Amino acid sequence: GWSLSRLPKVLEALLRAAISEMISYPETSTGIIISEYLKLAESFNILKENSFINAILDKVHKELLLNG
Repeated sequence: GWSLSRLPKVLEALLRAAISEMISYPETSTGIIISEYLKLAESFNILKENSFINAILDKVHKELLLNG
């Protein structure tokens, strides 16, 4: 029961970019994509949300595999 509009704009942008990369470059390892965006989140001092980011991107990856 949450929406993207409740997230900080920087976090929303990171998630959108990571998901776009997963869709656009399916041959790239998801682990690498997630790792890079977690590092990017750290550069914006979004440290507390790393587990959230990881969980969301992992869930999106699994959905892409099922529906891809």
